[in-house]
Amino acid sequence: MLKNGDNTLFTPLVFGEEPLIRTVRSIDGKYHYDMTGFEHCIKTFSKIGFKSFAGHNLHSWKLPLYVFDESNGKKRKISLESEERIKIYTAFLPQLSASLKKMHKTDTYMQHIIDAPRLSQLDTYRNYVKLCRKYLPGVRT
Repeated sequence: MLKNGDNTLFTPLVFGEEPLIRTVRSIDGKYHYDMTGFEHCIKTFSKIGFKSFAGHNLHSWKLPLYVFDESNGKKRKISLESEERIKIYTAFLPQLSASLKKMHKTDTYMQHIIDAPRLSQLDTYRNYVKLCRKYLPGVRT
């Protein structure tokens, strides 16, 4: 990619059955995230010359979001339209922001929202942008 002039890495986040950043719901009902894999990915690709990073779309139809629930030790899939998804992002985005600040990457990271939003998704898009503005200050969307 670098040899062809592309110095931006589109990075995975919390999606898929084995995500880069695992979503865990603790017994007390709070969500937490292990940012180790994400930070390793950013540091590794920075070292070899990547200048900017883009987080995978927050609203993804193709990749599911799973939560590991500590109360029963099981993984469960979260509906794209569920209220829980917003709670998850409300907990995730500040932790992502803290990780980006720690690595001094706030100004070189961009958060993707929806791939090619349709007019029918305008309210959803606006809601995600509000979340990003509130919890990812200084990060472009």
